[in-house]
Amino acid sequence: MTWRDPIAVMRALIQKAHPYRGLGAPNPVVAAAVIRDGQWVADGVHVRAGCAHAEVLALDQAGDLAQGATLYVTLEPCTHWGKTPPCCDAIISAGIAHVVWAVDDPSPHVRRLPAQSVLEAAGIGVTGGVLADHARFLNPAFHRPTSDAPFITLKLAQSLDGKLALDNGDSAYLTSVSARRYVHQIRNAVDAIVVGAQTVWMDDPELTIRHGVEHAQAPAVIVASRDPNTPKRLCDTRLFAVDRPVYTTTLSTAGITHVQRVNANGTLGPSEPISAVWGSPYLLVEGGGIVANQLLQAGVVDELMVMIAPCILGGSRGWGGNSPDALDRCLRYSHTHVHQFDDTVMIQGLTGV
Repeated sequence: MTWRDPIAVMRALIQKAHPYRGLGAPNPVVAAAVIRDGQWVADGVHVRAGCAHAEVLALDQAGDLAQGATLYVTLEPCTHWGKTPPCCDAIISAGIAHVVWAVDDPSPHVRRLPAQSVLEAAGIGVTGGVLADHARFLNPAFHRPTSDAPFITLKLAQSLDGKLALDNGDSAYLTSVSARRYVHQIRNAVDAIVVGAQTVWMDDPELTIRHGVEHAQAPAVIVASRDPNTPKRLCDTRLFAVDRPVYTTTLSTAGITHVQRVNANGTLGPSEPISAVWGSPYLLVEGGGIVANQLLQAGVVDELMVMIAPCILGGSRGWGGNSPDALDRCLRYSHTHVHQFDDTVMIQGLTGV
């Protein structure tokens, strides 16, 4: 097979990068490939912060074959020093003739010194924007249009008939092991996991990062509840078995705006705007149809991840909230991708890209 179509190359790179989402947090997942005379010479994926970026991995693998070749990358190459040198320096040194990327890097460092200006000054051709909308699916929070409000990813695991659990509440291990590992990768990238109090009382979850996903620390937890007894009860759950902050919140028509930290003795700290706790909050909502419905009705869910298991549960534990009176008023995600995790299918939807 020859690789002369930029769209085909970029689509393959996006597919290559997707399984690694979250592993390199706080960095975005990026894939790169060196293409020479229509041949796929080398590739790389950035999967850990502080380690070599995808472009450098691909260039090192290509060696002398990078001279005069085209480098494809899912994200605009960096132009600044961080934990690693600028990728543009490596691209210039390798003798690459042309660079093609999917989506611009919104980071302030790169916007002050765009890769296009650096590479073109070195005589390297540049093409940007190839499958940009598709590439944003790899790192949707990274490409958020504004950092003022939380970026909220809602993850739901359901049966083929749209049920989240049996009527007795049992929903453990509904999806495949590979699907659950992927969710733990997303946990590694977020600031906090949001669950409803009923999920905590029913399942007593740890909400940690497992399945072999390397991580520095467990994400914080936010428990949605209006019950004044919730903070005291939380102290007896497994949430406090891990060294990480636990908060409560009361959901409003604006979603999640304020949180209160739960102290080890069950008392509450002051109410704080969520943007004061985390500068650009990234939240993963995992627990409960009630919380999911409230956030969907509030219109604050930026990304929807629905894991569909190959089973029928029946019963009444579905999700989606109240039905509108007309189809043209239903909540619709206009940008969707479908992914497979063994016997589990995931539908990923974004409200905007």
